[in-house]
Amino acid sequence: ARVMAVMRRMELVNSTRCVPPPCEDWLVKTVTGPSHVALARNLAAESVVLLQNKDGVLPLVGGALGLKTIAVIGKASIAEPYNPNGQGQGQGDWARGDYYAGGGSGHVVAGTVVTPLDGLRKRAELAGIE
Repeated sequence: ARVMAVMRRMELVNSTRCVPPPCEDWLVKTVTGPSHVALARNLAAESVVLLQNKDGVLPLVGGALGLKTIAVIGKASIAEPYNPNGQGQGQGDWARGDYYAGGGSGHVVAGTVVTPLDGLRKRAELAGIE
């Protein structure tokens, strides 16, 4: 119901913009180029919500007077994206999800993934943190 409400509000229900097959190119357009990746990364960064910054812990500051090390704990920090089309991963099991896209009919196979550990490691290195 929520999806249909948005479609009505955006006037997509009666849109004749694309009726296959004449517009098949539009439907199968590649949207994984560098500009799309940059946009997705920016949207993800902007959507993060800090619920509570107790005692002003964030932002983490490295260097001589700041934080020296960070511990990253748990298998989710190094989790690989799940691809139901891939070999050896339960091929065809679209109901199974991952940490990045969930599961079920809405599962999207991630083309580019930076694991939490890799992302934190890169930023920590720039800040002089181990």
